[in-house]
Amino acid sequence: MLFADFFMPATSILSGDLSTKFRSLSLMCCRKIEFTKTQVRAKVEYPFRAIKRQFGYTKVRFRGLVKNTTQQAKLFALSNLWMVRKRLLAIGEVRL
Repeated sequence: MLFADFFMPATSILSGDLSTKFRSLSLMCCRKIEFTKTQVRAKVEYPFRAIKRQFGYTKVRFRGLVKNTTQQAKLFALSNLWMVRKRLLAIGEVRL
């Protein structure tokens, strides 16, 4: 018995048409799951990009739990403002 036989269904259990339908269905489900993970990952990574590129926070130095937490909260608040800056300027709420 080959190693691959443990992972592939036997042909006697599933007919040829049914096994291909099962494989295509499972492949489609896996692709949907991976697509959803990719969308979430992209939404999460964008604020980190703003913090690293716009505010220069590329290297982290341990200064104490309170100081690091405060600085990260400040940087994420700034990145939120950075990401919506065009919308805020369009409304006229922000004066430069």
